Amino acid sequence: MSRNSQDEMYQDWSLILKVVRETEAELPGVAPYLAALDQSHGRTLSCRIRRDGLVAASQEATRQLNEALGAGQEAASALRSYIKSVLGYRNEKLVRYGIKPVRKRRRAVPPKPPCSCRFVS
Repeated sequence: MSRNSQDEMYQDWSLILKVVRETEAELPGVAPYLAALDQSHGRTLSCRIRRDGLVAASQEATRQLNEALGAGQEAASALRSYIKSVLGYRNEKLVRYGIKPVRKRRRAVPPKPPCSCRFVS
């Protein structure tokens, strides 16, 4: 594949097809080459149109997916809140639903002071 972008290639093909059709009489035996490029040109055009349609469909599907995910997050949050209101915020049964209950804070255990004993040998 050459270094040209797809658009540049397509424009180049369009130009050469136009010019060769205008001067076909000056180029004996060009018909099979012209037909091959014309066929590739047409296929390329239909593929580009199809690709652009798929890109648009993909973007729309992504938008719809994001909306559905947002609605699902809101529904899950509302359900968790309801479960907490029914069972209570401290109930250990909340763990079944993947919710952390509010627990009492543990006291921090003070570190033991280093032993100041010296062993004499």
